[in-house]
Amino acid sequence: MQRVETETHRRERQFWHGGGVAQGLGAVPGRLSLESSRLSTFLRIGYVPGTATLWQGVDCLPGGSSIDVGTAGWTERSRRSFAAEIDRPRWASATRAALVDEGGRLFAAAVARVFDGRDPVVPLSGGLDSRAILGALLEIVPAGRIRTVTWGTPGGLDFELGNRVARAAGTRHLALDFADVRFTEDRLRETAVLSDASTDLFQPVVWMTLRDHFGDGPYWTGFTGDGIGGAFWCPDGPRDVAVGAFLACESKPMHWLAPSERDDARDAALVDPGSKYVGAMSANEAVWFENHVERYTAHHLFLRGFDVRAPFMDDDLVRFFLGIPPLLRKDKALFDEIVVTRFPALFRLPTTGYGYRLARRPLRHLGWSAKLLARRGLARVTGAIHPNVTYLDYAAAIRSRPDLRAAVHDAIESLARRDILDPARIRRIWREHADGREHRYTLTLLASLEYMLQALSDRR
Repeated sequence: MQRVETETHRRERQFWHGGGVAQGLGAVPGRLSLESSRLSTFLRIGYVPGTATLWQGVDCLPGGSSIDVGTAGWTERSRRSFAAEIDRPRWASATRAALVDEGGRLFAAAVARVFDGRDPVVPLSGGLDSRAILGALLEIVPAGRIRTVTWGTPGGLDFELGNRVARAAGTRHLALDFADVRFTEDRLRETAVLSDASTDLFQPVVWMTLRDHFGDGPYWTGFTGDGIGGAFWCPDGPRDVAVGAFLACESKPMHWLAPSERDDARDAALVDPGSKYVGAMSANEAVWFENHVERYTAHHLFLRGFDVRAPFMDDDLVRFFLGIPPLLRKDKALFDEIVVTRFPALFRLPTTGYGYRLARRPLRHLGWSAKLLARRGLARVTGAIHPNVTYLDYAAAIRSRPDLRAAVHDAIESLARRDILDPARIRRIWREHADGREHRYTLTLLASLEYMLQALSDRR
């Protein structure tokens, strides 16, 4: 019997298999076989939640746990509990100004704690998290040593604003048009292995292009400042209701399974009820963090071989945000005030979700809103780039961009020939999308499944 201690948020994932524990799916020996009972959950929500994986006899060990591992299985002896670590009475009587000051201090300390002297690489979007990281780094290192990168589609707000922030800060910046991110079979198979094959590969494949420019990093990610800050806050409620709501929400973009084909009881049994966060978050947030954050988002951001820093998940900072009065987390009220107060120069610029509202520039915000409304209307009428597009308009690109079209079509044709899923349905979904129906998420997920099979089942 072996005792294993796992990283809290599963940024570093460990997998149990019959022969022991592997540091990544790529390290599990032999050819992996699909677990059919989990495949339908994967196709329903876009990943496998909890500790399950797509593969027979392989589990993703829970985060923040002490686990006894043997050849016959594993037993969780204990799991971290944030409810036991937070100090709500300490912050209950603090003034708002004191909380803002303390939050800014803790975040700056979190960034300084993981800064090791190497020139950082900061992916910048139009949002708050990456901008706050840049602001904290600028307090300890000159702008000329900071490399920033914004990827996406010219005309999209995230792309435009990320580039604008970099210019204002004076960093060494790369504006990476997603037209220059190549979707190749080799890169998608490599992404399957490095991301531990849990979810859609067509977004994290961008890391292969980032490696071409910046090597293994260190990269600084905003994972998951908005979540800790309260972006998904809601009043507490029954845990079983939270699991059902979670499955319903995660199912919305996926069109493979009809509602009548879903097995709610089986899928719910795979969902972790949010054990680490019980008592520190609402039931809905706890379920979301333990499943979506750790089994979807983390697989997109923390690929093996890349040095990725996540200062928002610093223990002291997490305990602070979970310990403040809950209503201050609603709509990220305190979080937003902290970053705007600590880094006023960077937040005088607009953000994707708020425009100039956080900068308290009402006339500019009014003009911004009017311009944005006009651009959205123009996009609907003329087919121009919609300002809300993030990274890439995958739906349109699958129809028109040769490399992406081939990467998806060839993969789903190969998947159809395996007879794992109904080949007629696969081909029908492709035709419907080509004719204008929206099946982007389903198509890239099906193609991702095929590249996972090629990487982990066929070519071992």
